[in-house]
This record gives sequence, C-alpha cells and structure tokens, in this order.
Amino acid sequence: MAAPLVTPAEFKKLRWSLLWLLVTLIAGAAAVVFSIRFEQKAQADTKRIEAGRNEIRSKLARAQDEEKELREKIAKHQAMESRGILDQEHRLDWVEKIRQIKESRKLIDVQYELAPQQAVDSALVPSAGSAFEVMSSPMKLQMQLLHEEDLLNFLNDLRQQVKAYVRPRQCTLIRLPSVARETGTNAQLSADCQLDWITIREKS
Repeated sequence: MAAPLVTPAEFKKLRWSLLWLLVTLIAGAAAVVFSIRFEQKAQADTKRIEAGRNEIRSKLARAQDEEKELREKIAKHQAMESRGILDQEHRLDWVEKIRQIKESRKLIDVQYELAPQQAVDSALVPSAGSAFEVMSSPMKLQMQLLHEEDLLNFLNDLRQQVKAYVRPRQCTLIRLPSVARETGTNAQLSADCQLDWITIREKS
C-alpha cells in the first residue's frame, strides 16, 4: 500500500496555511472585483459629469445666441424707428421730399402716382411678427433723365431722406430718339419704375 502524500499530522500543520491561502485568494478576488466596479463607477461618474458640463455649455451657448438675437432685433427696431419706417405713411412728407430732391438735383422731369396703401403678404415677411404688419404704398414713377446717374441719385436720396423704406421693384430705361431730344429738354433717357414705399405699423 502506497504511503499517503500528506499524513494527518502534516495536514494539521498545513491546514492553517491552506486556510490563510484560501482567505488570501478570496480577498484578492474580492479586491479585483471591487477595483473593476470602482473603475466602472468612476467612468460612469466621469461621463455623467461631462454630460452635465456639456449640457451647461449648450444652455449657455443657447442663452448667448438668444441674447445676441434679441440685441439684433432691438437694434433693427431702433433703426426702423429712427428712419420712420416703424410708423404710419407720410404721403405729404414724401411728396415734399420728391419736390426738394428734384430741385436740388436739377432733374428734368419727375412724374409719379402713389396707389392706395396695402398690406404686404405675410408669407413674404414672416419676421415682422404677429404684433406688426408690413404695409406697402406702390408708386409708379416716370422720369426724364440726362444720364443714368440721375435715377440712381434720386433713388439714393429718397432712401436717405424719407420716412419709409423705398424698394425699387423694377425700372426700365429707354434711350430717347434724337427727335425727342430736340425739343429743348436735353433729356437723353426715359425711366419707368415701380417702387414700393414700405412702412411697418402696429396691428390695431
């Protein structure tokens, strides 16, 4: 009969060492598991903190964009007020300004006809807002010109001096025949334009 690998006496001596080894292995395994879970929790916390930071940055960026947009709207509103666009139409003032520009620019002939004021299609000006409506006073303009700059200067003066936004819709320039130029007016060109005098008013 073969002798046992470990005798009872030897086992008694080794059992505490084996028990300690087992405890050490269990503790080591627990430490590894705890370390993994701790690392996972740390990563989750880091992601959560980073997500919170990103959300704060996003909210701050949106707030800054909204503040910038508000400032731009206020600036545009003030600019329109200063130019008289945000107001009722001033036809008598417009007529007087046209007369003054004609005289100061020494224009040959200026004929015009203002149509009744009408609301501009809201689909074309969605940014006007629900509290306001954009109004247009169409004008048919006919001029006798010495050269093209007369028309450009006239329109530029209108934009700078009248309380409205003047939008040229279309203009047609025609060179006058020599027979027409011999009438003594010195006109070289004829201009036929369609203008919109734009104002913005509060809805009643």
